[in-house]
Amino acid sequence: MQKKLQFPWKTDAFKGILEDVVWIDLVVLDERQEPFWCISSLCEIECKKLVSNHDFDYSGEDAYIMTYKDDRGKLEALMNKTDNDLYFMTQLNLKLSLDAINQWFGTSYR
Repeated sequence: MQKKLQFPWKTDAFKGILEDVVWIDLVVLDERQEPFWCISSLCEIECKKLVSNHDFDYSGEDAYIMTYKDDRGKLEALMNKTDNDLYFMTQLNLKLSLDAINQWFGTSYR
């Protein structure tokens, strides 16, 4: 039996399971250790076939890609599954908005 990524939920009146969804919590701190960008949200997971072009690559044939985007930035995570059905992150890309950086730090980068 293959396990899937799921997010079970339940209220007093209803319950269900969302398929291919995970919960993400992320805090990006500035150099003063103050929160610059905070995320706490559901994110959809997509299964993609990958073609490896690296000499050493953790990923197998199937990879799971999680993407989150808002006005402050974008997060992309690549996850793979081990033989015992555990998931591990093999790649994390964090892109911050230049407008958010300029506003937070009082700069005018272009």
